[in-house]
Amino acid sequence: MVLDQGYSHTEASRSVGIGDGAHGFIDMLWKGMLLVEHKSGGLSLDRAAKQAFDYFPGISEDDLPG
Repeated sequence: MVLDQGYSHTEASRSVGIGDGAHGFIDMLWKGMLLVEHKSGGLSLDRAAKQAFDYFPGISEDDLPG
């Protein structure tokens, strides 16, 4: 889903390969700028960071946050 609020390079719930044929869903990707991974209150942010970094190999070089 592309968010249509002047952010044409922003996607929500983007499917991405994470290795070994598995796929995950990035909560939000602002191409070339920002990757967001949401977690419920009280959960480890280390887990969210690892999950976000696991997505990097499945994202094109141009779309990676810079």
